[in-house]
Amino acid sequence: MLRKKRLGLLLLAAILLFCTSVPAMADEGGEPIEISRFDLLEQTSSVINQGEDLPAFPQQITGYDSAENHYTLALTWSSDDYADVPGEYLFTAALSGGYTFAADLEAPTLLLTVVSVGRQAPTDRSALSASNQSLGTLSATSTVDTSLTDEEIVQMLVGENVIPFNISITGDASGIQRGVFSSAGDVLGIDSGVILSTGDARTTFSNTLMETGNYISTSLSEPGDADLQSHVGASATHDAAVIEFDFIPQTSLLSFDYVFASTEWDQDVNDAFALYVNGENRALLPTGSIISIEKILTDSQLPWPWYDSTSSSLAPQSQGYFVNTEQAGYFNFTGRSVLLTCTATVAVGELTHVKLVIADIDDRILDSALFIRANSIVTVVDVPTENVLPAIPLTGDTTSSAGFFAIAFCLVGLGFLVVGIRVRYLHQRRAEPAN
Repeated sequence: MLRKKRLGLLLLAAILLFCTSVPAMADEGGEPIEISRFDLLEQTSSVINQGEDLPAFPQQITGYDSAENHYTLALTWSSDDYADVPGEYLFTAALSGGYTFAADLEAPTLLLTVVSVGRQAPTDRSALSASNQSLGTLSATSTVDTSLTDEEIVQMLVGENVIPFNISITGDASGIQRGVFSSAGDVLGIDSGVILSTGDARTTFSNTLMETGNYISTSLSEPGDADLQSHVGASATHDAAVIEFDFIPQTSLLSFDYVFASTEWDQDVNDAFALYVNGENRALLPTGSIISIEKILTDSQLPWPWYDSTSSSLAPQSQGYFVNTEQAGYFNFTGRSVLLTCTATVAVGELTHVKLVIADIDDRILDSALFIRANSIVTVVDVPTENVLPAIPLTGDTTSSAGFFAIAFCLVGLGFLVVGIRVRYLHQRRAEPAN
């Protein structure tokens, strides 16, 4: 009898312990349980082609009430303005099963972008050149740090003879559009430096996007840049990232090394970058064209956009100023420019204003980024060509005026020398005594 009582007490204690350790479930017909916070979603955006079915949105999330009890919550998604036409559509999640979000808690959202140009997962593209397949790969050691201050970012850019002041970096208030990258030399040709992105720079290096056929895309709802918009001739710019500073040049030529990368090579949009020195853009291709998706491709004798939805074999080759990086691994941009150098003549000792800006053109999706070599913004001595004396031609057509006068000058000089020697000789003969 005593043993049965003890077993009963132990069973009752176990039941009480179980009941207190399991969060309460929503009562049917009762007040819904209020969720005060939830774990962030890993997926916050998605891209589909026009005519495709909606993607598989996240179906559940972990939420917590004010007492920190946790619940696995089912999600339903809806949009007030979704239509199967190109554009951006915001979907908002709602809770089911007797749960609700607290009044001061914003529900999860997901940005869906519908595009008119077909896309194909990088792993399905078959016509990759040998140079693409042999391109170096990155590893988990490649990183982007966005925690630095604006001053630290700019100090990472400049060399010893450039002392920046009046520093300003604009973009997303959280600072995720700019940062410092490292260990990227195998795929970028630049080991470390500063990144400026039209999206979240922290998503540059990973193995979760390209391997699954997804594209690096962050819509930040940030403004564009009027200077770049006018310069490119675009109807609109979005999500601009801008670095500005002043300095006093010690020598007459400003220089730095950079790479432009993007995921929009297969789109008829034209993300771009510019470097303004005292209001004049000096970032140009060797052809004299601006730094944009269109010009990097067309000046390399490649089509723009380069992807034809009717042919999966039209993947671009590394050619001219374009490098395909779809097979690089751990790098989420599908292509980049070759390593470029920007130069600009500056006035020694005078205040000089520098502005670097990159932005999405026309739409807010599919990111582009600028990678600037660490400490490469420097000034060097520029020797103007007009101050260099031309060499006298020793071969070729000597009947030109320059060659004629040079030869005539030499002959006249030789004549004077011969006459001088002859006069001296006669003078010495007259001075000799007769025998």
